Amino acid sequence: MIAGTAAAVLGGLAAFERVLIRVRTGEGRARAVVRGVTLGPGAPVARTPG
Repeated sequence: MIAGTAAAVLGGLAAFERVLIRVRTGEGRARAVVRGVTLGPGAPVARTPG
């Protein structure tokens, strides 16, 4: 009983964290797009001379 309740609480916290992570990464991606960063596969890889 207690283990099931603890698992439910931890599951709820994990779901909440996932929402927060999605919000933070979405905001960061939006700022990157404003700066002109290309996102996703096929984005050019910066090469350093040498």
